[in-house]
Amino acid sequence: RRRRQRYYDGVVTSFFVDTASNIYEYITVVKSVLKIGGLWINVGPLQWHQNSLVRLTTDELQAVLLDFGFEILSWSVDEEGVNYRDEEDDGRVRYTRVETYKPLRFVAVLTPYDEGGEGELNAMDLILMVRKGTLTNSHVGGMGGEDDHFDTDTNFDGALEN
Repeated sequence: RRRRQRYYDGVVTSFFVDTASNIYEYITVVKSVLKIGGLWINVGPLQWHQNSLVRLTTDELQAVLLDFGFEILSWSVDEEGVNYRDEEDDGRVRYTRVETYKPLRFVAVLTPYDEGGEGELNAMDLILMVRKGTLTNSHVGGMGGEDDHFDTDTNFDGALEN
């Protein structure tokens, strides 16, 4: 089977990012298949799956993409919510519950980078730490004490801000 490392000029994801149980894995895969200069185009909500180990905000996700070597060309969240369900054409009310989302839309380009810099964690280290439950605040920018461990219910609000 042929490996697809650095093979594609672009990756398009729709309603994809928030399905990750480990977003670092998704980003690592996209990064590994893109050529340097390749584009990642995304549209969809950030309504993380219940099994997500990490539930990043849009700002935190943007910071992670930058840390992974992407340059953000475009980044926006729609002002108005989009209905998950189509309205009936005949005017009948089929649902009384309204479910909307505000899509995150971004275009990012993979830039040349220096992997494995002195003292830096690479993506695989982060993935393994999330899986093992050993990721601490000090690994992601320090929200609290050095020994504070994240659990699977953690929302990293502000954890990646410098």
